[in-house]
Amino acid sequence: MKCKKILKIISVILLATVSMFLYNSFFGNPISYINAKSNIKSYINKNYDYPLDIEDLNYSFKTNGYSAIVIEDNDSRYKSGIEYNATNNIYDHYQFDIKLNIENEVQSVIEAFINQSTDLKRGNMSIWVNIDISKYKYKLSDKYSGKESMELDIYLHPEHSYSEEDKNKNVYQEVALYKNIDEFSRGVYDIINILKNTN
Repeated sequence: MKCKKILKIISVILLATVSMFLYNSFFGNPISYINAKSNIKSYINKNYDYPLDIEDLNYSFKTNGYSAIVIEDNDSRYKSGIEYNATNNIYDHYQFDIKLNIENEVQSVIEAFINQSTDLKRGNMSIWVNIDISKYKYKLSDKYSGKESMELDIYLHPEHSYSEEDKNKNVYQEVALYKNIDEFSRGVYDIINILKNTN
């Protein structure tokens, strides 16, 4: 009888230990949660001149850390993430998203100007933009100021022409955008003038 009681107590302790281990593996624990939240808040307060609120904080068993969803001034339209992992490192995806948004905005504007002023279509070009953005200067909702230096690459692609019988097979023939070097030079010169005029 006494042996059964001891086995029962050991089973309960073992079950509780395994349950706590599994829970910690998938959801973290209250102490690490509070620690992560505190470290992310300290990072925000130290680096940002404007308030960012932590909307949600979740544990990731893959990274063994916490991922916070942060929003601007309680405006949930502009949200991104800041991660805190077990080695006390912080990864600021909010800064990455700001840079990406601003570069995408500039890319779209340049593409629109070129489309309006030339015969080129969107499929005829790829635009790559790299802007040297100072950390913590912009919000996710901000537009490009025009003050930072920028690298810009524009790649021109040939047209894809489909014959009627090959349309369903996804087989195409490439057709050059320009017939000769003079046409190409004029086309590039037009693009450069558009970039100069838009500053």
